[in-house]
Amino acid sequence: MTHSKVRLWTHVICCTKYRYPCISFKTESIGYALIRKEFINLGCYVDMIKSMPDHIHVLFLLNPGMSIRAVMKQIKGFVSHAINQNKIIPLPFAWSVGYAAFSVSESTVPII
Repeated sequence: MTHSKVRLWTHVICCTKYRYPCISFKTESIGYALIRKEFINLGCYVDMIKSMPDHIHVLFLLNPGMSIRAVMKQIKGFVSHAINQNKIIPLPFAWSVGYAAFSVSESTVPII
């Protein structure tokens, strides 16, 4: 096969450090913009971002040239740095160490 086609839909969940409930209606739109911008910079298409006060869900197409680990390291680092540098929330912001990532069948993307 001379050409490859890779479409890896990924649902990732990231929690705030200590599950601190610091994601509010006021901060989520700024956070969503930061997250979306960095995913685009990494060559990943973002379909959906949703949040709760202590965690976020992102559904995206993984760039086939990158690992999930590399993408999440960059996203979490960039977002926490931007939030803290711009003082978007009053306390220092950090993500928990880990994350959850699940593959999603392309046929279920519209449902999700």
